[in-house]
Amino acid sequence: MTLLEVTSDRVRPRTPSDEHTPKDILDFEFDPEGKLCHFVVRLGNVPSSLETCAGLVARHRVTILSGFHQKFSDSLLWSFFADFAEADISPSALASEIEFLPSSQSVRFKTATRGLLIDSFHFPILSSGERSIILTAGSLEAIFQQVRGVFGDGASARVLLFEMGKAAGAAMMKGVLDRLGPSFVRDELQTIMSLYSSSGLGRLHLVSLDFNQETAEVRAYDNFECATFKLSKVPRSNFIRGHLTGWFSQLMGTFLEVEEQHCVAMGNPFCYFGVKPMNSVGP
Repeated sequence: MTLLEVTSDRVRPRTPSDEHTPKDILDFEFDPEGKLCHFVVRLGNVPSSLETCAGLVARHRVTILSGFHQKFSDSLLWSFFADFAEADISPSALASEIEFLPSSQSVRFKTATRGLLIDSFHFPILSSGERSIILTAGSLEAIFQQVRGVFGDGASARVLLFEMGKAAGAAMMKGVLDRLGPSFVRDELQTIMSLYSSSGLGRLHLVSLDFNQETAEVRAYDNFECATFKLSKVPRSNFIRGHLTGWFSQLMGTFLEVEEQHCVAMGNPFCYFGVKPMNSVGP
């Protein structure tokens, strides 16, 4: 029997300060009082090239607001939003100085319009090499609310949201299996469950897993789907329940069902899901 016992129900729920910090995506900044600018710098992929460029920016008292860097085979890309309100240099002059660095390959920049700076340099958005779309939790919740508004808050809406989640979960797990391989995924599933938090769906923890019995238990904190409901009489996770159904069914190679046994919408401290073969006997 391949059985993984990860933790117990008595474990104290983790708070963001224990292990997580928010991650802001470089998409836009707004500050009417600031002097905002977006820089995209391509440097040679040599030791200290990024450090030298960052040191130059810091010496001119330019405030970095957000950004990212990415390594390629022959270059290094540094993209950042900056505020020049307290800088002793203009964006164009800084770009000229960066261009003179020995490792510099190219420099592009764009200044804000009336304090609004939106990333127009980067497209498409990629997650592990796959094109991705940023959709806020509020937008997704509005879609779900519209589904319930059209079909009613009953079986039809629940089934539709469940099937949407199921398709998304199966597609995610298929991509993981194709990239990492079945053996690695089975051995490291606890770590791979962090894809739920890295994609913003919630903090999901694998409580138990049995490949022979085709069962699993999952505890979910910050499940966006249930957070907006208060004192519901029934569990409210349909999309995430469907997502887990597609995820584990794709992993196990068989049809599974997922039941939400506890739900934050009902006043529980977390959502709790049980995974089992379809039509199996038991809770």
